[in-house]
Amino acid sequence: MRAWNLAALVTASALTLMACGDSNTTTGAGGTGGGATGGGGTGGTTTTTTTTTTTTTGGSGGGGAPACGVIFDERPDCEACMEDNCCGELEGCAPGTDCDTLLACAAACGMDSACIDGCIDNNAQGLTDYQTLQGCYTQQCKNTPECTYPICRSGLTFPDQACAECVSAGACCQSATDCTADPNCLDCLSTPDGADCATNVPYQETDSCLHDGDKCGKLCTFTICTSELGYPNAPECNYCLGQADAAGGCCEQTVACKDNPACLDCLTGVTSGATCTNDALFTAFTTCRMAKCNADCGG
Repeated sequence: MRAWNLAALVTASALTLMACGDSNTTTGAGGTGGGATGGGGTGGTTTTTTTTTTTTTGGSGGGGAPACGVIFDERPDCEACMEDNCCGELEGCAPGTDCDTLLACAAACGMDSACIDGCIDNNAQGLTDYQTLQGCYTQQCKNTPECTYPICRSGLTFPDQACAECVSAGACCQSATDCTADPNCLDCLSTPDGADCATNVPYQETDSCLHDGDKCGKLCTFTICTSELGYPNAPECNYCLGQADAAGGCCEQTVACKDNPACLDCLTGVTSGATCTNDALFTAFTTCRMAKCNADCGG
């Protein structure tokens, strides 16, 4: 069985553009499940993909060929959700496809961003199919009880395992538990710009756990400041880039590029090559990224 770690591909190449509130914390009765999605915006607990997501060719647990050509998640219930809702998209990344070729190429590059960019340039259809698969996961399964992770015994769950485990530890667990006992705090998880959120203590403590770099911010940051863009499997990179320019980040450069259609195409991988090299806004972003966040963003 061969598993592709997708982090190298998405960290070193195109950012993902997502709509506000695509995913966040969910509330439920605790355990690995969860319940109704809490909503959320760019200031909330928005993510793109789980850090544990892998694409595996071969049977799960040695049980033969995958039903849809490739295994997306080793958790049987989450995988069942994908097979029920995204079978065609999974088949688009099965062995022998352009997507499979791209992932194999990227895996061989390690964290060499120039190498990965070359893989993407040579496998445009593979990148499209990979992004289509990730989009189906985000829309269909990411926030379901089967595909989220519990935050201690608070009743909250989160789509990303590493983030959920961080928030489950120490004082952050107590903050999350206190939040579930406060209806206003739960509302703030869904709508962080609500009128009472700035003064709601349980929400502020929970939000701090998710966004403070000294707590879980480097594991729980999936969008770059207010840009609605993020590297799906690189929260530490997103955290660094999301800091203000004066604080050692690249928030301003990211937002300026995102707001320009030509630069946005370069950020998201729609356009590459000389067009992007000669784009002043894109150059400003990449220069800032390399100068300030190179270590956190994998080169």
